[in-house]
Amino acid sequence: MQKRTITGRLIWERGLPACVVGSPSMDRGDVVAVGTYQVNHVQTGTYLINGATGGIIRMLAHGLDFAQSTFAGDWLFTANQFGVNGWALGTHP
Repeated sequence: MQKRTITGRLIWERGLPACVVGSPSMDRGDVVAVGTYQVNHVQTGTYLINGATGGIIRMLAHGLDFAQSTFAGDWLFTANQFGVNGWALGTHP
């Protein structure tokens, strides 16, 4: 996973233990959700990455991701072989 400027200059690069599946999604707070998928018993799931630094914030759902993660308001939705997950990212009334 890499982040580059519009001119192509590399800002950061982050290796993950499995293949990225689909397109990463970014929320308004510069958090990138990246789904991974690999069938050789590597730890796969959805990773949250700091879009400014490339640092891994945390790993969310363990499992074989097969759909692009989606941010909606203060929620992140992911899907893997266990189903669809909704993650609350902020304060809700």
